[in-house]
Amino acid sequence: ALLCASLPSFAVALILIYAFAVILRLLPVAGYGDGDLRHLILPAISLSVFTMGTLVRLTHASVLEVMGQDYIRTAYAKGLNKLAVVLKHALRNALLPVVTVAGTQFGQLLGGAAIVETIFAWPGVGKLVVESIYARDYPIIQGFVLLAGLTFVLVNLGTDLLYAVIDPRIRLGAGAQGRGDDHA
Repeated sequence: ALLCASLPSFAVALILIYAFAVILRLLPVAGYGDGDLRHLILPAISLSVFTMGTLVRLTHASVLEVMGQDYIRTAYAKGLNKLAVVLKHALRNALLPVVTVAGTQFGQLLGGAAIVETIFAWPGVGKLVVESIYARDYPIIQGFVLLAGLTFVLVNLGTDLLYAVIDPRIRLGAGAQGRGDDHA
């Protein structure tokens, strides 16, 4: 997981191309083919390796931290088996930091997609932006930055709304009511 979290997506893409397309000749180097999903494997892995490594490490650390809490010991004392304790109590409370990081890593996926699309010769928004940077086509660059910013804001809004689903103690629209911090 540490190695996955240390490699940027373009480096992973080049390593995967060399290993699976050049040496082993199992997958195509570039392009998107005639509906053949083999063209999707290398770009998808290239983009997901960094995020996957980071989220695995964070989930592991978060679950270990939660497993030491008093309510986990209480659940064991009530006779619940380990799977029920981990799934119902530990994992649910450990997911809050994981969801936060996953939401913020979406911006990196957008940036990584631009480079990975260029490496794998995929016609997409990322490749269009890279070509626009080379051609100094500022309206397209500005449009992409605006679209990426809006997407990032919407993903983080969705992340905040997901908090209420994961943790029932978090209520939407409650304001300062009931928290004791409404000093008049």
